[in-house]
Amino acid sequence: MTGSEAAVRQAADAYKVFHETSLRSDGGRAIEHSAFTYLMDRSGAYLGFFPPGTSAERMLTILRPHLAARPASE
Repeated sequence: MTGSEAAVRQAADAYKVFHETSLRSDGGRAIEHSAFTYLMDRSGAYLGFFPPGTSAERMLTILRPHLAARPASE
């Protein structure tokens, strides 16, 4: 993700992303961040997340109700 510090902070807060910049031993910077897959609705609203390692079966269990709620015309 790129942008101004304020824009990145706003997006991270909106999507509940943890991030932190730290200095490496070689003087460079490292950006640590969460590695979740986010579940959003069609309008971009946050519905939830899948932590790293979530199985496909678990994702499907969570996704099914959201897919069933979609109107057939979409």
